[in-house]
Amino acid sequence: MAWTIHSWSPADGVGTIASPHFGPVQFVDQVDDFRIGEHVVVELDGDAPAFGVRSVRPFSQRQPRDTHWPAFDRINGHFGDAKLEQHSDRALGFWLGDCCPYCTPKPTHLWFDDVSSIVGLDEITAFSDPLFRLASPTEVETNRLVLPRESRAFCIVTEHGHGPDGPSIFIVAGTARIVEPDDAP
Repeated sequence: MAWTIHSWSPADGVGTIASPHFGPVQFVDQVDDFRIGEHVVVELDGDAPAFGVRSVRPFSQRQPRDTHWPAFDRINGHFGDAKLEQHSDRALGFWLGDCCPYCTPKPTHLWFDDVSSIVGLDEITAFSDPLFRLASPTEVETNRLVLPRESRAFCIVTEHGHGPDGPSIFIVAGTARIVEPDDAP
């Protein structure tokens, strides 16, 4: 069932949730940054319409501060699937689309060039609802990422938007470039 934040008071930690079938239903939570209209994952006790709210979590997990990269706005939230398309010593390429090449005959591609480090890719070859962003300073330190001059640390959050995010992939690269179908040779 699709639940959203109907009302929220961060000062009190009290709000209401609503769905197309029920609501508003009151809840109390310690999250301080819910937004009205935001989709949430809800666990309930009891029977309708006398629900007891066990927990309310953001549908899309909060990301670390200062990790948004405007260039990725063109692809974030626009593709349901990503697949590893190329992996070589210095480049990493991803297919972005919906489901498969049949469903997305003209996919977008994301290329990381001048790659010096990859952490967390291991056996992941495809994932759903990816979120692309920069790695936070804490993530750089925790994953022992070394940033050569003129490089950035990027992060791909897997399974974004399904409750807790899946494992992240970290890539240190000189550039990240998006190739739209119309830009392809």
